[in-house]
Amino acid sequence: MSFDVWGTLLNLTKAYSLIAQRLAEELNTEQENVLEALKRGAKLARRSRRSEGWFDAKRGAEIVAREVGITVDLLFSVVESVLVGSARELLLPGAREAVEGVKSLGFRVGILGNVLFWPGRVTRRVLEAAGLAGFFDAILFSDEIGAAKPDVRAFKAIAEALGVDTSRLVHVGDRVDEDVAGVILAGGYGVLVWAPINEEFYCIHARLCGVRSVASVSVVVSRIARE
Repeated sequence: MSFDVWGTLLNLTKAYSLIAQRLAEELNTEQENVLEALKRGAKLARRSRRSEGWFDAKRGAEIVAREVGITVDLLFSVVESVLVGSARELLLPGAREAVEGVKSLGFRVGILGNVLFWPGRVTRRVLEAAGLAGFFDAILFSDEIGAAKPDVRAFKAIAEALGVDTSRLVHVGDRVDEDVAGVILAGGYGVLVWAPINEEFYCIHARLCGVRSVASVSVVVSRIARE
């Protein structure tokens, strides 16, 4: 099985806030203004990736840097320094328990992540600094495999790395359009992490389940495994 990273295991909202704080210090300006520009740039970058089909962080970084009014080099430097230095506080509640839980069930576990405006190697360093990387049997990012979720090729790549058929791949993520839609198109199982649901977990289809918190993932995965 595989996990998405940002928004699923690591706190993307907090990451943006920390990046904006450091950039505001560098630029001697208000953090709120930088954060708004950062979010605006990220939204534009995501839209561009969806329409143009790119999978490398450079294009996204150019868009975000332009919105913030800085160079790509400064953006990359600040992002890596801030995220790696704050790795443990970026862990979402239940993330470690979720990964440990599915490992205890005997699953080979991987990471399948898209990149937006920093490269996959930075997120890999964050996972290492947070003490999570050692739990995974494979860690793949879109800029390394040449395909971004929801492209079926991305899910085939992680399935191959884990030694399973895509029809048995369970992927956990927080985005319907990238994580859930992609793995279902690939023939696997999707688990959506979505806080607003009322129950700990629910399954609305044989191949689609939802959990209120990533901490409940092992419960759903064990249920899928019994099918």
